[in-house]
Amino acid sequence: MLPANAANAMAIADFNKDGILDIFVCSYHGGRTRDLHSYIYWGSPGGIYSQENRARLFTHSASACIAADFNEDGWIDLAVANHKTHGLHPGNSTVWWNGPKGFSEERVTLLPTDGPHGMITVEPGNIMDRGWEEHYISSPFKLLKGCYPQGIKWEANTPPKTWVKAQLRCAPTKESLAQSKWFGKNGPGTWFENGDRIEKLCKGEWVQYRLALGAYNGGNSPRVTKVSVYYGV
Repeated sequence: MLPANAANAMAIADFNKDGILDIFVCSYHGGRTRDLHSYIYWGSPGGIYSQENRARLFTHSASACIAADFNEDGWIDLAVANHKTHGLHPGNSTVWWNGPKGFSEERVTLLPTDGPHGMITVEPGNIMDRGWEEHYISSPFKLLKGCYPQGIKWEANTPPKTWVKAQLRCAPTKESLAQSKWFGKNGPGTWFENGDRIEKLCKGEWVQYRLALGAYNGGNSPRVTKVSVYYGV
């Protein structure tokens, strides 16, 4: 159990860039006051969160929040809607700017608001890790005997701050594909850019491709209409 004060909103993100998701919890009401701390519970290995490992951000009846990299500096910032400030609906909501030294009241932008309730229902990013990419894995398909994949290309609409990249894997049987490594232009774990080709990727007539569909801050979406796999003999 993690202590909170009438929590009615939270944001999940990797605020300190340690590869583990953290939890920001809005404090809406403390019983006698609405001007009180909200909390960031820092994630620890194994999915452990505790009262002893948290940071405090002073808020005013915090009613909503969004975690995203607003200034695109690589650090996840935090916008908080404050419902009441010192008992009054007119007040300031806040943008807390993150960075190598974490959050600080010295790096806050005040935004005049009037009793806001709610900001967003779906948080930006992949629901699993809050990254900016979603992945699509194709159905397995079989090449002609003696053929092998050499590269991949696609047709896609990529609005600003979106991208597409791809990987391939192959195996001698359909059943063994799941144990094969994903390859890109420079070997296992790397990715192909559109139209990349190499001389010989891997052996096996059964092939799959994987697409990474990226959108910074989740603000748009690439749309792929066609994928072609190069192969040789």
